[in-house]
Amino acid sequence: MKGLNALAHALLYIKMRTKKSQLKMTETIAILVVFFILLLFGLVFYGQYQKSSLAKQEERFFEGRAVASSLKTNFMQEIRCEDEPTGTCIDLYKFDILKNKIEEPGSDYARFYSNLFYGMKVSIENLISDYFDGAVLYESPVNWTRKTAVQTPVILRDVTAVAGDGTYIKKEYFGVLNVEIYR
Repeated sequence: MKGLNALAHALLYIKMRTKKSQLKMTETIAILVVFFILLLFGLVFYGQYQKSSLAKQEERFFEGRAVASSLKTNFMQEIRCEDEPTGTCIDLYKFDILKNKIEEPGSDYARFYSNLFYGMKVSIENLISDYFDGAVLYESPVNWTRKTAVQTPVILRDVTAVAGDGTYIKKEYFGVLNVEIYR
């Protein structure tokens, strides 16, 4: 009888040990499940943070491109007044000539400036005088969802103005150089 009692005791010990092992394994699995859920939340949060950070960085890059393009346009020799090295004056006569050359289909000017001004609209606007409203130098035919505009105050000089006695005079108007970049 003593052997049966020992055998029953051993089976009971094994059964209890198995239950403890199963309980520990269940605890370990539960801890791993919680850990992976927390890890998943962390990855989702980090991904959203990176996405918004990337969007802000893209916006800063887009605005920087707009300002750089505005400065490049403002200092173009093709439209700048000869006696103004600062880039604050636009010669309306030169502007009109360049505009006509760009509008010629298939010309070298059209190809060059379509690459330079891709995704942009470049125009001038007269703010004070009724002499003319403004003119568009180039407008890129692209589909866009957003745009950024940079306006630079400039002097618009007309060297083809004729005085009452028939002589040419320089007339100056206050205007704005508009550079709009499309995205």
